[in-house]
Amino acid sequence: MTQKRLLLGIHSISMQDVIKQSAEREGYNVDKTMRPEEMLEQSRKGEHDVYLMDLNLGYPGSENITPAINVYDAVRKRVEKGEARFLGISNTYDAVTRAKEKNIPCESSMSVNLIDFLGLP
Repeated sequence: MTQKRLLLGIHSISMQDVIKQSAEREGYNVDKTMRPEEMLEQSRKGEHDVYLMDLNLGYPGSENITPAINVYDAVRKRVEKGEARFLGISNTYDAVTRAKEKNIPCESSMSVNLIDFLGLP
């Protein structure tokens, strides 16, 4: 059985650690970053099954969703084929609103159940 891979780009180190530990318990190999350039570079390789990121990675509190636009564009075809999953999250209301307008899968980080998204018990 192939190990599932998660690419995690979250501002909060403590949130990264919680998600990483939970995902690893369920068989995920987790790669994490706090840099939008690295998130995009890794996404273009197409090696991950799940992509989870702050919509405004690298710009905390901003409505700048360029990082999410770029990463989602890199994985969109795989997501549409069902080969991968993507979710952008943010505490910034305007970032979530802008992403939804661009049809980027996203949720407010206050309302999303990451355990359900990752398929974890």
